Amino acid sequence: MKIKYLVPLASGVVLGAVLFFYFANQQFQKEIDLNRTELKIANDISNNTIILVNLTYEYLANQSERARDQWWIKYDENNRLLAPVLFRQGEETEILNDLLTRQRTLSEFFLKLLRSYELGEAGEFEKQQYISETMFASEESMVMVAKLHKVVGERLDQYQYTYNFYINIIFGVLTLLVITTTIIVVRKVVGPLNELHRATEIIAGGNLSHRIKIQSNDEIGQLARSFDIMALKLKESYTGLEKKVKTKTKDLAEAKTRAEAILASIGDAVMACDVDGKILVFNSVAEKMTGFSFKEVVGRHFKYSLNFISEKDEKPIIDFITKTIKTGISATMTNHTLLITKKGQKIPVADSAAPIINDKGKTIGCVVVFSDVTKEREIDKTKTEFVSLASHQLRTPLASINWISEMFLNKDFGKITGKQEESIAMIHKSSQRMVGLISALLNVSKLELGTFTINPTPVKLSSVVDEIVQELNLQIKGKKLVVIKDYKQEGPPINADLILIKIICQNLLTNAVNYSFSKTNIKVKIIKDEQRYLLTVENKGIGIPKEDEKKIFFKLFRASNAQSIDTDGTGLGLYMVKSILDAVGGKIWFNSIEGEDTIFSVELPLGGMKAKTGTKNLELV
Repeated sequence: MKIKYLVPLASGVVLGAVLFFYFANQQFQKEIDLNRTELKIANDISNNTIILVNLTYEYLANQSERARDQWWIKYDENNRLLAPVLFRQGEETEILNDLLTRQRTLSEFFLKLLRSYELGEAGEFEKQQYISETMFASEESMVMVAKLHKVVGERLDQYQYTYNFYINIIFGVLTLLVITTTIIVVRKVVGPLNELHRATEIIAGGNLSHRIKIQSNDEIGQLARSFDIMALKLKESYTGLEKKVKTKTKDLAEAKTRAEAILASIGDAVMACDVDGKILVFNSVAEKMTGFSFKEVVGRHFKYSLNFISEKDEKPIIDFITKTIKTGISATMTNHTLLITKKGQKIPVADSAAPIINDKGKTIGCVVVFSDVTKEREIDKTKTEFVSLASHQLRTPLASINWISEMFLNKDFGKITGKQEESIAMIHKSSQRMVGLISALLNVSKLELGTFTINPTPVKLSSVVDEIVQELNLQIKGKKLVVIKDYKQEGPPINADLILIKIICQNLLTNAVNYSFSKTNIKVKIIKDEQRYLLTVENKGIGIPKEDEKKIFFKLFRASNAQSIDTDGTGLGLYMVKSILDAVGGKIWFNSIEGEDTIFSVELPLGGMKAKTGTKNLELV
C-alpha cells in the first residue's frame, strides 16, 4: 500500500476510535450526573425529615410559634422534593409513594397535636396519644428516607463501576489501535527512511558509487531511485569537474605568478586588505619601506604595520583607508604625511586608497598605494627657498621701476606726450602687479616652509570685514553691488592673528566682488556658536565649474571661467587661505552652482589661534 493511502487510513481509524470513546464517555457521564442529582435530592429529603423530627420535639417542649412555622415550611419542601417526576420509574417510585403517605399521616397527627395544645380540643390522654402517633410517624418517615437514600446510592455505585469498566475497555482498544497503526507506519515508513538517511550520508561522504537498497513501489521507493539517479549524475559531473579544477588551478597559479611579478615590478608600495582591515597583499616595496615582512603583517589589521601620522601634530592618519572601505570611494592622504617604520624612522609619503569592488558592486576590500617622497619634498623645499630668494631680489628693482614710473606720471621729470604717458601707465600697472605677485609668492613660501609667525590678539571679525569692504568700495560701486552684513550672532572677539584674518577675509571678499554679476548682493555672515566661529561669504556670479571644484584650492590654479573675467589673478589667494586655516586648525569649504550662487564658509576654532614663533610675518597683498 502506498504511503499516501496508509497515512489517511491510519488517521481515520484513530479518529474513529477517539470519537467512539468521546460519545460513550458523554453518555456514561450523563447517567452518572442524573444519579448524582437523585442522590442529592434524597440527601435533601433526609435532612428535611430530620429537621421535622427535631422541630416536633421542640414544639412539644415549649409550643413555640417558630418551631410550628418552620415545621410547615420544611413539610412543604419535602412534599415538593417527593414529587415522582424528579425520579425515574422503578423501586424509587414505590418508596416515594410510601414516603408521601407517611408524610401525610405525620402532618395529620401534627395538626391534631397543634389543635390539642392551641385550641384545647383534646384531653391529656388524647394529647399523649397524638404525641405517640406523631413520633411513630416521624420514625417511619426516617426509615423510608434511609431506604430511598440506599437505593439511589447503590444505583450510582453500579453506574460508576460500569462506567469505569467500559472506559477501561475502550481505552485499551484505542491503545491497541494506536500501537498497531504505529507498528505499520514504522515498518512502512520509518525503516525505509532510516535506510535512505544512512545511504545519503554515505553518498555525502564521497562514495558516489553507493546505491540505496529499497525496492518498494511507494513514494519512498520512488525517492530512493531518484537518489540513485542523482548520485550517478553527480559522479559523472564530479569526474568532469576534477578535470576543470585541475585546469583552473593551473591557470590560477599562472595568474598568481603574473600578479606577483607585476607587484614586484611596481615602484610604489602596495597594500591590500579586506573589509575588516586585515592585510591580504603586501609587496616587496612595502616590506622595504615599513621594515615589516609579509609574514609579519598578513592576516593582521593594517594599523599594526602602516603607521601614518601628520607631520604637523604627529596625530595618526588612517581615516582615509577606513572611509574608502565604508563608502567605496577612492581617497588620498593629506599633504605632509609621515610613515613611521618598524625601527621608528619617519619617512614623508604620498598615497591613495581605492576600493576593491566585486562583480555585484559590493566593496570587499581596499588597495593602498604609497611612495617615499623624501626627494620630492627636498626638491619642493629647494624650489620654495629659491622662489623666496628670487622674490626678495626682484623686490628692489621692481620698487625702483614702480617709483620712477610714478614720478613720470606725476610730471616730476617734465611734460610727456600722450603716447608716453599711456606706455608709462602700463609699465606702472605691470610693476604693481608684479609686486603683488611677489608678495603672494613670499607668503606662500613662508607658509610652505613653516617660517611664518602667529601672534594672536583679540580680533573683531566684523571690524576686519568692514575695513576690507571699505577698501573695495570703488569696485563695489563700479559694479553697483550691495553688501549685506549679518553680525547679530558674532559674539565676543576671537583670539587670532590680525594679519592672517585680514588675508583670509581679503581673498574671500575680493573674489566675491570680482566674480559677481553687476547689480547683485554680496552677503557676509558671522556666527559664533558653542563649537566654533563661522564666516560665510555668498555672492551671485559666474560660480565654479563642476570639473574645477576639486582643484580650486591648488596652488596657481584658476577656474576656467575666472580666467576670462579677471586676467590679473595669481591663483594663489585660495591656496594661501587654505594653508593658513590648515596651520591654525580651521576649515574652508564651498558650495557653488556655475552661473548662480557661490557660498564660501570658513570655520575657526572656538579657542582661536595658538601662538607660533617664526622668523617672518605674512604680508597683506
